[in-house]
Amino acid sequence: MAVLIFLLLTVLFIPLFGIGQHTFDTTGSSANEYMQLNTHEQLATAFESSERDNWQKPDEVIRFLGDIKNKTIVDLGCGSGYFSFRLVEAGANVIAADIDPEFLKMISDKQKKLKINQDRLKTMQISERELNIERDATDVVFLVNVYHHISNRISYFNSVNSKLKEHGKIVIIDFYKKELPVGPPKNHKISKDDVLKELKEAGFVDIDVNTDLLDFQYIITVNKF
Repeated sequence: MAVLIFLLLTVLFIPLFGIGQHTFDTTGSSANEYMQLNTHEQLATAFESSERDNWQKPDEVIRFLGDIKNKTIVDLGCGSGYFSFRLVEAGANVIAADIDPEFLKMISDKQKKLKINQDRLKTMQISERELNIERDATDVVFLVNVYHHISNRISYFNSVNSKLKEHGKIVIIDFYKKELPVGPPKNHKISKDDVLKELKEAGFVDIDVNTDLLDFQYIITVNKF
């Protein structure tokens, strides 16, 4: 089984690509080698860049989530916390989840500087094979630029369903499978239709798709079954 790691495919000073936060199946891929050429600090700089803000539209994405005040949100594959801190600011209680302890330390350090309480923001190192949180623990599982590199997605998301509270949902944001000025190469992407097919195989039936909000990414919302 392939190992899942969270990393950045491209950084700002490589204009051929864009920036984004990804998970990679490292089998047969050069992604792991690429990551080793960059420090976590370099990757975090790319994650947090104002250039990303232009196309990721974080404020609009958070408004899209609806009323999240006092809701528990798992920011799955949080990286350096690009969305985690914004979600906290919007009133959510956030679990910043990643398999990379260096990124989680960055978030914890920033959290201390900002004096954000643990009940508002927690970091969690997660398993490669499953979202290892308690059942019925979260209102939203939120994945940005992550889905397309999770291994064994059907079984993974079938198990994620049990982690959702009643009326909970999963929100997936990922890149269209075509050449784009940002994001990973086309062969690393997964099409919207393939995501929908996999989610249905995982057991989800109540699914909504938004292709209007973002220029380079689709948004898929699936409700607990």
